[in-house]
Amino acid sequence: MDDVTFLIIGISLICGALSVISGLALVRLWARGRQLATQASTNDASKRQTPTIFLFKGTDLLDATEPARHWLGRSGMPGTEWQQVRNWIESHFPQARGFAAGGGFTPTDLTARINPDGDEIRLVIENPGENLTRVTLAPANPGSCGDNDIMSRYAMEDELLVLRQAFDNAPSLLWRQDPAGRITWANASYLSQVRRITGKEPGWPMLHLFDLPDNGDGICRAKLISGDETLWFDCRRHNVGQDTMFFAVPADAAVRAERFLREFVQTLTRTFATLNTGFAIFDRQRNLQLFNPAIIELTGIRADFLASRPTLADFLDQLRELRMVPEPKDYPGWRRQINNLESAAASGHHLEEWSLPCGRVFRVQGSPHPDGAIALLFEDITSEIVIRREYREKLALNKAVLDQIDDSLAVFGPDGKLVLSNRSYQDNWSDEVSAAHDALRRSFLNPDIEPDECGGSISGPAGQRIGWSISQVSGGCRMLRFHAA
Repeated sequence: MDDVTFLIIGISLICGALSVISGLALVRLWARGRQLATQASTNDASKRQTPTIFLFKGTDLLDATEPARHWLGRSGMPGTEWQQVRNWIESHFPQARGFAAGGGFTPTDLTARINPDGDEIRLVIENPGENLTRVTLAPANPGSCGDNDIMSRYAMEDELLVLRQAFDNAPSLLWRQDPAGRITWANASYLSQVRRITGKEPGWPMLHLFDLPDNGDGICRAKLISGDETLWFDCRRHNVGQDTMFFAVPADAAVRAERFLREFVQTLTRTFATLNTGFAIFDRQRNLQLFNPAIIELTGIRADFLASRPTLADFLDQLRELRMVPEPKDYPGWRRQINNLESAAASGHHLEEWSLPCGRVFRVQGSPHPDGAIALLFEDITSEIVIRREYREKLALNKAVLDQIDDSLAVFGPDGKLVLSNRSYQDNWSDEVSAAHDALRRSFLNPDIEPDECGGSISGPAGQRIGWSISQVSGGCRMLRFHAA
């Protein structure tokens, strides 16, 4: 055999050896894969077969399986772990209500169907030791359900049902739009509104009821025409990932209240415009917020100055420049007067009279308003003051005339009190307590005696004989007159 033959035979042997080695490697890899798959399947199966178990000592949770701890983390029920488990069991197992006594559970073995479409669930409560309670929840037929984390599953189903019922029963309109603006979901209120407007069952693509501006997360008011009525909604959007969630809350009551408020303010404005009393209302920052035309006529302040919403100090300074305030002796004293006016108006009703240099008299009243505001009212009482002065002057004149009469005159009211007397009576009879004078007063105050027929004579203060008479005057009063006999 030559060298070529030996070379061919060597190459053949090497290739055969490599083939055997490759086959063994593939067999080992396949076996290892089967082992890993079997182990993973076993782990998944063991994980799925982990029951929901709680172990309590009294009301304290000692231990729990992984599904049980997962449920506690998302149950959404208030209270301790013991209270959460007790409330869940009593709400899903009616026959187990009241089974929780003191700090533990009464041993029981119950089976119930959580919902009409759900599997039967078995509840087992055991007392393995002193003050220990083990609560186990598992499918009644393990073969029919591969997942033993039943409490979490039913908690998610209950949560989904509650959310669906809440959204469908909400009076607000809720809908979701994708980035292209298509409506991908809407609640029952939105569908009902679409049905009312179109008169037919809603379909896809869903009808857009509102044309809302893109104002971020701000609230905007939108109007919806539904038949013969106009509905108003306050709309807000909220980004959910790439989509946008919209909420439209009915605002009909708010719109009616705002319209009523505007009409009320307009009515008040028209009413205030006809008043002769000028008023100015300042907010809690003491900026002018409201005034009527009468204050312009009374004070002479320009309308553009008032429209600029000056402060109370600027307003009063402007009055001072126009000589529409009492002339102060010094400016610091004027400032103190202004501060007193502001504090008095803010704490309670403040009233004073301003005698102006021009001869006019203003009655200035300050009173507090809600939210720290104050109102100043200006009323021209010049004519009232003139009438009052004239009346006082007439009274003084009448008194002077009566004092010139020598006879003693006294006017008594219906209640017997002295109303008016002249100087002669005051000098001779004001301190007189003689029996004759006292009897005379009692008789002349007697309503049964006719005053026009009363008269006579008595002994006077000095012992002289003087005459007296009684006459009726206006207002039910009677006048007693003493004269020389």
